This record gives sequence, C-alpha cells and structure tokens, in this order.
Amino acid sequence: MITSFKKWWIYLSGFEQHSQMEHRMFNVVSLICFFTLIIIGLANYALGLPKVGNWTLLMVPLLAFVYYLARFADRFALASFLFASLSYVMMMGNYLLNSGINGPTVYGFLLTFLIIILITPPKTHILWFSLHVISVLGLYIFEASNPSVITYQYNDTYAQMADHILTYVPVLLFMYIAGIFLRKSYNSEKKLADERLTAINQQKQELEFTNKEKDRLFSIIGHDLRSPLNSIQGYLEILNATDLSVEDRNEIQHQLYDLTTNTSHLLNNLLLWSSKTGDKLKLDSLDLKEATMEVVDLIQPQAYKKSVEISCAVPKEELVVKAERDMIQLVIRNILSNAVKFTPEKGKVNLWCEANGKSVTMFIQDNGTGIPKNRQPDIFTSQAKSTKGTAHESGIGLGLVLCKEFVSAMDGSINFESIENEGSTFSVTLNKG
Repeated sequence: MITSFKKWWIYLSGFEQHSQMEHRMFNVVSLICFFTLIIIGLANYALGLPKVGNWTLLMVPLLAFVYYLARFADRFALASFLFASLSYVMMMGNYLLNSGINGPTVYGFLLTFLIIILITPPKTHILWFSLHVISVLGLYIFEASNPSVITYQYNDTYAQMADHILTYVPVLLFMYIAGIFLRKSYNSEKKLADERLTAINQQKQELEFTNKEKDRLFSIIGHDLRSPLNSIQGYLEILNATDLSVEDRNEIQHQLYDLTTNTSHLLNNLLLWSSKTGDKLKLDSLDLKEATMEVVDLIQPQAYKKSVEISCAVPKEELVVKAERDMIQLVIRNILSNAVKFTPEKGKVNLWCEANGKSVTMFIQDNGTGIPKNRQPDIFTSQAKSTKGTAHESGIGLGLVLCKEFVSAMDGSINFESIENEGSTFSVTLNKG
C-alpha cells in the first residue's frame, strides 16, 4: 500500500516529468494546499463559520484548475501567476468574512508569501513583497475606516482561539513540510552537483594525463624514427661516396635491411594505434591458433638469423577468443619479436596456450637476458627505455606500451615474470569467443 501511494504521489507531483525544482515544488504545494483548504473549510463549518467555510471550499476547484495547468498542460508560468492572484483574492475575502484583524487571516498572508517566492522567479519577489505589504496595510486601514463591512464571527474568546489554532497549526505544518522538501531538494541538487564536479575533475585529470602521455609517446616516436632514418641516410651516403668491397657493401645492406625492418615495425605499431584510438572497438570471435601461427611465420626469419628455435605447443583444436585480429597479432608480434631479440644465439623461445574456464591464456617464454628488477615496474609505460638485443638489434620503441593498451581494450590482461640473465615469460589472457 505504501509503495502504491508513493507511486501515485510521484506521478501527481510530476517528479519524473519535471526536472526544474520550481515546477516540482509548485505541484507539491498545489496538492498540499488542495487538501489543506478542504480540511480548513470543513473545520470552519464545525466551528459554526459557514460563510468562511463556503469561501474556502470555493477556492478548491479553482486551485485544482491551476494545478492542472502546471502539471498536465505544461503552463507553469500562467499557473504560478494565477496561483498568486488567487491567493490574494482568497486572503482578502477571508479577511472580510472572518473577523478582520481579529481573525487568523494574517497567518494565511504569511504562508502565501512563502509559497509565492518559492514558485516565482527571483526578479519578481520585490513585486510580491510590495503587494503583500500593501494588501495587509490596505485591509487594516479599510477595516479602521469601515468596521461595519467586516463580519465578526466569534461568539466568545474560545471560538476565536480555536479558529486561530486551527489555522496556525496547518500553516505551521505546511511551512515545515515545505522546509523539509526544500532541504531534501537542496541536498539532492548539491549531491548531483558534487558528483558532476567530481566527474568533470576526473575527466580533466584523465585528459591532462592522456595529453601528457601522448606528448611523451610522440616524443619517443620522433626519437625512434629519427635515429634509424639518420642511420639509413648515413649508410646511403657512404654507399654513394665510397668504393666499398663486396663484403663491406653486403654488411651495410644487411644493416639497412634491419633498420628499415625495425622502422616499418614501429610505423605499423603507430598506425594501428592511431587508427584505433578514440574508436569504439568491435571484438570478433577469431581462432587464436590461426592468428598466432601467421605471426610465428613472420618472425621465423628474425629467429633464423640468430639460430633461435621457436617452439609452438598450440592445441590442435580451435581456440576461439573475443579479439580484434590486427590488434592481437600486433601484440603477439611485439612480444615474440622481443623474445627473439633478447635470446642469445642458438637459444629457444617457447609459445603455448591454455584454456581456463571462460578465458584463454597465451604464454611466450624465452631463455634470454631477462629484465632487470629496477626496469620491471615501468615495462608497460612510456617511461620504459628501448634497449638493444643480444645481437645488438635496435628496439622499435613503445611495443609493450601499445601491447598493454591493446590488450586492455580487448577486455584482456597482460602480465610477465622475469629473472635477469635467465629469461622472461609473458602471458596474454583473453575472453573466449
């Protein structure tokens, strides 16, 4: 029953339809006034004041019409103006019919003033304040000049006291309810404003961090591109300006090949990163085994030059995961290339996959140089510095940074374990497709 009443109250007050507090407050005030006027009107009948009761109940249908305009016809400005006008008519009539200055009408004036300033724009408050002062003073002066016009209703002091109490208590209760409503609305708006401010500050911090990271990334990219390009230019100048032996020329060509391969790898990383940044990633179900073997075939020439064996223990059955093909292949290529790079000649790199419940984990293990402990905390950040491999291979820059970002974008995780001079094991976990 309480839940049903609450639903009806929310519907009648328009809490879900009206976002502005003034509109919600007006609906609530109109509803409370509607029932309050009925109670006061009936109380006046009980006190033997039928004229006052009739006048009070006459206002009920008029107030209902004003409420309809605000709640259902979306005419808030007109409704608030009519409400204010109606309050003056009611209070003035009540003053004349209910004992003038001896009656409780002044309580009604105070209450209507409170209601009006709650539901009207601040720029009109001076107008309503002036009208209230003029109305009350005018009625007092009018009564002093024309006392016969005022209808004095009380037979004794007890009847007057009862009328005052029966008016004062509802007015006080109404002011209390309005105060509680305002307090709750204020707290609600303040909480919402605080949440928005917190969200804005968080977004600002994230944007500042992102901008700093991008600046750092492009700084590193610029350095990593400049170095091989300068080297390529230097080698080409030597080839053009110097007569070299076949052996020296072959050595330079070999160096040029390595430099262009690494630079191409870096550009591939950068292009994929830039094409995916800001886009909503669409994950597909793909066969991890097939995607992995394609990458292994690409890395085999690099391993062959160092006589490094790549051992793949991938299950025969399909390993379907939710991933973006280019991204996961870039991740595997970066990790596998690093494994070969930091593995000594005639070393070994192991690659295997394990299915665990709702996920699949790929492991890439080498018996190379490992990662020093002081560098491990920064291995997935732009703070990490590129180092040369066991055969003095150049780094491609940002590889693991992008791996971390791409794996996270695919709702996966990437981890590693490493012991210096013994080797490293990287693991990439993705959700099953």
